[in-house]
Amino acid sequence: MKYKIAIILKWLAKIWSFLVILSVIIGAVGIFVYEGWWKLTEVFSPLNFINYLTILIILSPAIGAHYLSEYLLKN
Repeated sequence: MKYKIAIILKWLAKIWSFLVILSVIIGAVGIFVYEGWWKLTEVFSPLNFINYLTILIILSPAIGAHYLSEYLLKN
């Protein structure tokens, strides 16, 4: 039973990560098309901590699911 839950969690983590990456790419393309290059560089600036913190928070369920699946597979 643990094995099946671990596999489901691993797939959930992969799908969630893919959706987060896809939404970031679609958002970047939308910003570039509607606002221009300068706005895109402003949003994805290395000094824009809020943007990267938001991405990390949205990605955290996938990270947690991945680590939980690894834990279940080891025990």
